[in-house]
Amino acid sequence: MEAAPDYGAFIGALRTWEQLGRRLQAKVPLQDLPRKYGAFIEALRTWEQLTQRLQTNVEDAIAASNEELSPLSDPLKLNLGEHRWLSDDREESYSDWLVWILQGMSGADEILTLFGVGDDCARRELGKGSVRRELPSEWGRTDVVVRFGDRGLFIIEVKIGPTGKDFPDQLKRYEEWACNQGRGRKLFALLGTVKPAHDIRSFVFTD
Repeated sequence: MEAAPDYGAFIGALRTWEQLGRRLQAKVPLQDLPRKYGAFIEALRTWEQLTQRLQTNVEDAIAASNEELSPLSDPLKLNLGEHRWLSDDREESYSDWLVWILQGMSGADEILTLFGVGDDCARRELGKGSVRRELPSEWGRTDVVVRFGDRGLFIIEVKIGPTGKDFPDQLKRYEEWACNQGRGRKLFALLGTVKPAHDIRSFVFTD
């Protein structure tokens, strides 16, 4: 079997080009771009070929798993959103799953990039961190906290559905709690299904 290419060596650059390309395509079709964008177009098409190959690999793996598990099917094909553990009134379960996912990441570079938080400097400085569900305090209960030693911390609030009018006050308490956790960078993200219409302070929203 042919060995798979080392995607990790160039996947970041291709992803960046692909994102830029999609923004550009929304304004100008690829075939209408000037010739000077030839290298850009080629990079975009290379990324599309790569994603198609990765998709094929995943589909083949799932098909093989389905055959191995027959008459059952691969768990990745299940609609976990229908499970009671992940119903709308169980934000704690989503937070538990999120913690498990983040604990498998290498550090600030991957974690902060996932949420679109911080800059390259912050991601380099913070380095590796520890992820955990935070216990209640006088400021309230934060859903997920990533601590990067004394270099800083990252607070993630998980919210399923719309937020209430008191939600900005809740976020303010979390910011105050963070300020009492020593020196270092303080970063915040709101992971939700509905973007709040009101001010979310220093939290960065992502869905």
